[in-house]
Amino acid sequence: MAKTVEPKNSDPSFLKTLWHMASTLIGGVKPIVDQLQDDLEKRLDHYAKAIEKRLIVLMLRGCAFFMSFAYFGIGLLFVLVDYGGVPRGIACFCCGLLSLVILLISLQFIK
Repeated sequence: MAKTVEPKNSDPSFLKTLWHMASTLIGGVKPIVDQLQDDLEKRLDHYAKAIEKRLIVLMLRGCAFFMSFAYFGIGLLFVLVDYGGVPRGIACFCCGLLSLVILLISLQFIK
């Protein structure tokens, strides 16, 4: 019975990669450009998916944050109009001013 040798699955070393690039450069510039373009597209596709996922999460959190303050402002407006005897114009102005102050404060923490 003969012994079988299993081939090693090793990562390409720096010298092997350098030798491969030199041989493709000797063979012509187009293959190396195509190889670099394919590698770049694979890497950029990975990063694009990660950025897309983070943007979706950020958008959902921002929407929830905005809606919570919008409902808070509308509720405050109705309480002021119904129970406080405050005219609607003044109540709307105060709620708008409150939301503007909250927006400005939140922008200071983002930077």
